Amino acid sequence: MSVYRYKAMPDGGSVTRGEVIADTSAAARAALRSAGLRVLDIRPLHGRADWSVPPVLQTIVRAAHHHARRRRTRAKADLFDSLSTMLDSGIPLMDAISSAARGAPSSTRAMLLALADMLKDGSSLSEAMQSRPGWFDPTEVAMITAGQHRGELPSVLSGLAERHERSGELMAKLIGTLTYPFVVSLVGLGVVVFLSTKTLPVLVGLLDQAGVEPPRLTSLVMGFGQGVAAWWWLTVPGVIAAGLIAAAVHSAARRRGIDLSARTDRFAPRVVRKLLVARMCGELAEMTKAGVPAAEALRIIAPTFGPPVGGGLRRQIEEAVLRIERGDSIGDALSDPRWFDAQFVALVAAGQASGELGVMLSRLANRESRRAHRLVDRLTSLLEPAVVLMLAVMVGTVAMAAILPLIRLQETL
Repeated sequence: MSVYRYKAMPDGGSVTRGEVIADTSAAARAALRSAGLRVLDIRPLHGRADWSVPPVLQTIVRAAHHHARRRRTRAKADLFDSLSTMLDSGIPLMDAISSAARGAPSSTRAMLLALADMLKDGSSLSEAMQSRPGWFDPTEVAMITAGQHRGELPSVLSGLAERHERSGELMAKLIGTLTYPFVVSLVGLGVVVFLSTKTLPVLVGLLDQAGVEPPRLTSLVMGFGQGVAAWWWLTVPGVIAAGLIAAAVHSAARRRGIDLSARTDRFAPRVVRKLLVARMCGELAEMTKAGVPAAEALRIIAPTFGPPVGGGLRRQIEEAVLRIERGDSIGDALSDPRWFDAQFVALVAAGQASGELGVMLSRLANRESRRAHRLVDRLTSLLEPAVVLMLAVMVGTVAMAAILPLIRLQETL
């Protein structure tokens, strides 16, 4: 027998938490169902709560899982769409997962086979997915849990597929926009390094032979380029060290009750804020349609947002949960003007009053996504001339650093 900690909700009641003793998680879930409770989450008591892992390592593990999930966005969109289609066609869940595994890449196939094994042992689909944090986040697990209880699993999977597809498109567009200046900057840096290590030393050597001090600009450019050429291998360790230091500082600040996100999220570009709000609305809409209470849905969504640019939104969501549990409406709870404008608040309040909160949140997610698309297009139009200007300045500086020694050498001769 094992002890399981659960989070459940009776019909028409509020969320309750507790512990139950059972042989397996499936037996514990069945016992809770027989007691009239709709299980939202259940896990062994000896699980994550007893970890003695330092907070910094936990932060790194969560960040690694988040990165892995983002890389698998398109794969998950295809997987959810395939499962939804097969379930709608009347194919049992086990057969649908086995069919999806046969035509999947090796990494996806291994994950699906592991899910199938857990389903054979009596676990639910949401429990099996919960054991794969590198693939599925808590929001997806909660939505699938609610979809299973309501008998609407195919529609939930279809909604997840659409959300991942939209998210992947916008993120790919933003990455493509930022790739252009990155490549141009890299080419410009390569030109500086090449001239600093091949051309400028020859010119400076001629000035030294003539007993003439080289121009200061030439010395600075040559020193910069040679420094980059000599120490470039420290770039990756430096980035890793900076990330570890930032994670340690953030964990230490949270233990002392200091919220650094209030200071860092002010630097978040507007397009990033729109993307985050669109994702929040989409996830909240899907969970609300699946039958998850608004406060519980917000509580599940909150940990998926984090620093450096999502910490402020996470803080707002956590505060909104407390206000909703005290009796405030969702529109009043989500009232920070930096993240939610007056029209957003009014539309959420109207959706809640009309009983169509999920539909209104879906429309708001589409609206914020369209705004983000427009901002990305505007960013693209501004970046292209800015990058050309930056490259001209870099090449001009290097050219001037090469011309000045020739002028000084000509004056000496």
